Amino acid sequence: MDQKAKKIDTQQNVDTKICTYSFVLGRKYMLSATELMSVLSNSQSETKDVQQPEILNFNQQALTCKCALPIPFPQKQLNNLGGTIKIVKIFNQVTKSNKDEVQSIGDIINEYLLDKFQNIEHKVKYGISVYSLAKKNEQNIKNLLKNSKKFLKSHNINPRFINKNFKSLSNVIISKEKIIEKGAEIVLIYHQDHIYIGETVAIQDFESYSKRDYEKPERDPKRGMLPPKIAQIMINLAAPNPQATIYDPFCGNGTILMEALLMGMNVKGSDLDPTSIKATNKNIYWLKQQNPDIKNLKIDTFKKDATQISQTDIQDTNAIIAETYLGPPLKKLPPSHVIKQTFHTLSTLYLNFFKNLSTLLPKGFPIVIAIPAYKSNNDYIYIENLPQKIEQLGYKQENLLPQTLNLPTNKRNSLIYDRKNQVVAREIIKFKKI
Repeated sequence: MDQKAKKIDTQQNVDTKICTYSFVLGRKYMLSATELMSVLSNSQSETKDVQQPEILNFNQQALTCKCALPIPFPQKQLNNLGGTIKIVKIFNQVTKSNKDEVQSIGDIINEYLLDKFQNIEHKVKYGISVYSLAKKNEQNIKNLLKNSKKFLKSHNINPRFINKNFKSLSNVIISKEKIIEKGAEIVLIYHQDHIYIGETVAIQDFESYSKRDYEKPERDPKRGMLPPKIAQIMINLAAPNPQATIYDPFCGNGTILMEALLMGMNVKGSDLDPTSIKATNKNIYWLKQQNPDIKNLKIDTFKKDATQISQTDIQDTNAIIAETYLGPPLKKLPPSHVIKQTFHTLSTLYLNFFKNLSTLLPKGFPIVIAIPAYKSNNDYIYIENLPQKIEQLGYKQENLLPQTLNLPTNKRNSLIYDRKNQVVAREIIKFKKI
């Protein structure tokens, strides 16, 4: 093995040393990274005298950081992270300036797989994936796979790699082939100065998300459908403790409440529309049948105008998390005068909501909301000056963009979620009561 290859961790001592992980991020990478750092910082800080996670590298594909403590149950952690696709436990790295980096990587992978598979008599399955901003990785993967297969065979191991057309593995293939349980996916994470080498320890449960999104009994695409992943992100940005009670005063069909329940939280939900309350209750009942563990959690749903919430309604709650009414569904960008009128109507609703709450909430109480922003070519049209007007009612807007990530400046200090060809995007904003 090349002496320039820098060892980070050993398989035998992962529980006693500082652990390095790479987190493969979703399509909206800024939203994904912000959620991730909120969760990691919160979980690490629960243990006294433990340093906060140290970001080693970050780009549009992955965030690599050093954690003072190992992640005890990576899949359980990932199941609660809406913006992360994969968790990779790093066991080595090489510098990109190393002229023998390809040979070094091959040697590292071979030795790791030999150590993992040497006592297995049956055929072993594995794959290699590369996350690099370069468009083509197939040739690199092909060379590494062929080299590793030859090496393992020479040590009397019967290997089969599962990369189709020498492309990186999809989560579908990893799940289908049970690679995490019975094999190994070796992952190369290319950053500016280093190539991190690790093994996948958890993948996003795409089937569960799809089921919750499309198979729940009550769906209303015309009114807008908050994806479960985004609901999780919003909950994590509020950073409530695991035993918290969250309140959604615009509960719709209950997506935020459902995700909070799956994360072990008690929930309250209300809506002005009684049909929405019925839809929420029906969806939560369905969720309980799929997940018996949530049956002992507290659930309270009731009809209520969000601008007339009372002290009783928010009693014993720790955070408000809501996708507000986003206005009428749109297939194309309306004329400017229509946008102005719609935003005025929505702004009045939101300001009345925050004004009513201002005398009810304790200091530091977090509110994470999603409001509309209209997509116009490659830019967005926002509800002008809304955050400043909310601050005047006794709140402080939290900057959702961690300085440690060096993300592009956003004057709104908010984050956007949208899909391709969507007119109405979601602008996610966080406030705290002062």
